[in-house]
Amino acid sequence: MDTTATITAHAQVTTLINVFTVKPENQRALVDLLVKTTDAVMRQLLARVKRDLPQQLAGEHAM
Repeated sequence: MDTTATITAHAQVTTLINVFTVKPENQRALVDLLVKTTDAVMRQLLARVKRDLPQQLAGEHAM
C-alpha cells in the first residue's frame, strides 16, 4: 500500500530533504540506492517506521 506523507510546520516528526545534483541518466539509480539504503538503516534502528521517499526527478536534480 503506497501512502504519501504531508509535511506540516508543527508536526511531531522530523522531515529531512536532500537535493542531489546528478545527470538525468543516473537519477533512477540514485533514487533506487537511497530507497534501499534508507530501508536497511531504518530496519536496524526502529521496529516500525513510516518511510515516504518522494521521487522527484527534474533536469540535473533528484530530490
